[in-house]
Amino acid sequence: MKNPLRTLTVFVFLLVGLATRFAWAAEDVASGCQLKYSVSGQTIRVVAAVTPYDSYPQAKEAFLHWFKRGFESVLAGKPPLMIEWAATPEAIAGRRGYDFGMDEAEKYLKKSKELQQLPQTVPIPPA
Repeated sequence: MKNPLRTLTVFVFLLVGLATRFAWAAEDVASGCQLKYSVSGQTIRVVAAVTPYDSYPQAKEAFLHWFKRGFESVLAGKPPLMIEWAATPEAIAGRRGYDFGMDEAEKYLKKSKELQQLPQTVPIPPA
């Protein structure tokens, strides 16, 4: 039989590692996490992004994918998707990206038409 203490110790280290890897720390905001995008019609293109998920490519990809989906949903006037998010790092990043995209699109639509033609650079807010 396996050593239960060893298994528990490994599990605790994994949890601590994940928690520190995906936590929005003060240094994330201080490091200048931001997103630059441009909009054409009802399509958004991310030009550049520095996210808290840069050290974990799958989570960064999920964050950016769902940011675009949330943004484009608001541009198209669609209701928010009702998504049951898992407790994985990718899903957590995706949910934050989706919510941030929707919020950013609402701000974007409030700006004047002239400003909408220019690429926008926005800071990514802390959790």
